Amino acid sequence: MSNEEKILQILAAMQEDIAELKTDVAGLKTDVAGLKTDVAGLKTNVATLTQRVDQMAEDIDELKEGQEEIRSGVNTLLEWAEEVGGTYDFPIPKMKI
Repeated sequence: MSNEEKILQILAAMQEDIAELKTDVAGLKTDVAGLKTDVAGLKTNVATLTQRVDQMAEDIDELKEGQEEIRSGVNTLLEWAEEVGGTYDFPIPKMKI
């Protein structure tokens, strides 16, 4: 085999390698575009979850305030019942079950 034939073989192999590299680069570009889309979707999901957590925190605070109001009202009623119970005698009717 002559030097020219060897050079031509090497060039053909290099062209095949270049074609494979071009294909790989095109695939990587597609993968990167897909990753960018995935990251954008994840950012949206994180923002949504953050909003939901913030809303849940507000709801919990409202529930705590409501619970305090209820506790205060029940305590007031219990105190009133103690005062009234000591003053008046209420007969409890018997119930037939």
